[in-house]
Amino acid sequence: MARLLSDRLGTTQVVPFQHGLYFTLKPAGDPSVRDATDLAASLCRELTASGLPVAHAGSFGFDFVAIEWFADSWSACNAIRIAAADLPLPLIDRIAEGIARAWTLFDSTSRIRRPAMRTSDTAA
Repeated sequence: MARLLSDRLGTTQVVPFQHGLYFTLKPAGDPSVRDATDLAASLCRELTASGLPVAHAGSFGFDFVAIEWFADSWSACNAIRIAAADLPLPLIDRIAEGIARAWTLFDSTSRIRRPAMRTSDTAA
């Protein structure tokens, strides 16, 4: 999942960890905890609206991908933590593609905003 997202979003936004249990997405700017939490919730809403097994959860899941804010001690910034699940690889790829699509809806060059994310089914 992290490799696919690195290909789609670039290696500066996707930060894998050596243990491989999760990776983070680095938003532009320095979001507050509230902004990062809201961003994680928006990302989850977007993906669940597409029928993908994700949850806004602070811990790991085996049958869903967990997404939550994360205090990144290396960069001293808040980020979005994504913990993959024990799911079939084609489904993991669909989730990664959904994350990439949703993530690009955010303005990557300015302060984090709480956007109204839309799925392709609801796009005008």
